[in-house]
Formats: sequence, C-alpha cells, structure tokens
Amino acid sequence: LPLSILRGPTLDITASIGTLTFLDQAWHGVDLALQLKNGRLHAGPLKLAMPGGPLALTLTADASSSTVPVSLELHAPALPLALVARHAGLPGPMTGAARIEAQLHAAGRSPRALASTLDGPVSVTSTGGQMTNAAFLQLTGAALEALGIHVPAQGDTTLRCLGVAGSFDHGVARLRTIALETTYLSLAGSGQVDLGRETLALRLNPLAQVSGSAVSVPVVVEGPFSAVTGRLDADAFDKLGLLFSAWLGGVHPTACADAGLLPARGSAQ
Repeated sequence: LPLSILRGPTLDITASIGTLTFLDQAWHGVDLALQLKNGRLHAGPLKLAMPGGPLALTLTADASSSTVPVSLELHAPALPLALVARHAGLPGPMTGAARIEAQLHAAGRSPRALASTLDGPVSVTSTGGQMTNAAFLQLTGAALEALGIHVPAQGDTTLRCLGVAGSFDHGVARLRTIALETTYLSLAGSGQVDLGRETLALRLNPLAQVSGSAVSVPVVVEGPFSAVTGRLDADAFDKLGLLFSAWLGGVHPTACADAGLLPARGSAQ
C-alpha cells in the first residue's frame, strides 16, 4: 500500500458538494472532512444524502506506526448494488440497494496483512433487486452445481432478499446468518470466511417446496477462494428424493422471513 504518501504533507480539508458524479453514479449533498498530520489520517465523516437515508463513512489510518492501524466505520442505509457489483467485478447491470453496517479495525502494511487482522461486526441486507444470471452464477455456482440446478447463462435473476450478518476476529469472519431468496435459489445457512488463509467453509440449507411443505438439503461450500466447491449431503438427498426442477418457478420458502429480514408471508405488513 502507498502508505508513505501519508508521512509528508499536512492537510486540513473540508468540502460541501451539491452533486458529485462518480463511477456513473450521482451523489447528492456530499460533505467531507479530512485531516492529515504526522502520518495520521482521519477522513470523515464523509456524508452523502441518499433516498434511503444518509450514508456516513469514517476512515482512520496511522502511517507513523510500523504496523499501521486502520479503522473503518460505515453506515449505509441504501448503497446501490450497481456500485458494489462494479467493484466486485460482477458482469452486467444490477439494480436494487443494500443496507451495510460495519465497524472494522485492522493493522498491517499490505492488503493481506490488513485482511488477516480484521476485527469487528458487519452486516449486509437487501430486499428487492435484480442481477444478470451471469453474475448470479458467479456468486452461487458452487451451491447450484451441488444441487444440480441449471440456471441459463442469459437472462436475469430477481433478488427478493439477501442477508449476511456476522463479525470478524483476527481475519476470520464468523457468519451467523446467511439468507437468500432469488428466482432460482432460496437458502439459509451459516459459516466462516478466513481472509488470512483465503478459504471459506459454509453450511447452507437450500429450501424447496415439496408437496406444499418446505424441506432442505444441507450443502457444504468450502475451499480456497480460487477453487471453491460445493458438495451435497448425499444421505439426506437420497432420503428426500427431491426433484429440484419441479420447484423452479414455484412458491419459494421463506428463508429471509425466518432470518427476520422480511415479514412472514401471510402476516400483516
């Protein structure tokens, strides 16, 4: 990381911008404060007026220290998913917005060192949106392959709900809640992601409607980031004898309602 550029100048900047266009996204009511002295950077709060509520971001870094402690606090009631997709390198357009809450701390002189020392809670929730099937396959391909669910390369996937909540401890994210409801897949689960070793291990329970009842088949998604694989709990699959192709396009179970991210279907709105 170019941390050396923090050790020379002294800066004290405040700015108020009516409308700022950045990465093809118009941001309104931008307020920024930045102070830099003796290698210590404090940026924020950066505030953006957004339709779903104001976004607030604070970033600090101390380049005068050999380990360079860094902290990030983000409150984003409705961050456009298109912006997230762009930075994640996902193909095609994406619509909708996500609520992101994070209070993260780390120390290191490289991205990997920072990732392996990351601490703090983080949560991402989204209700309503759409992505290309290509992006959906890139995100969920391991689980889909294990279940034998075919998603065409062309077309779009409706994102009814997404929820991920957990916390980092020395670079290991323990995800207590994973919930997803889309056109092709509905699942709940939990697991962990090790940023230091660049591995993940998730236990997911894809849900299907069989004879009017919701059933699940455990799937384990694991491996290094470069070669993530999914495997089915074969015993459970044989006992249930599910035919997932009969479920596609049908009424999906309420993974997100069970996780408290959406009201239960049939309940008062």
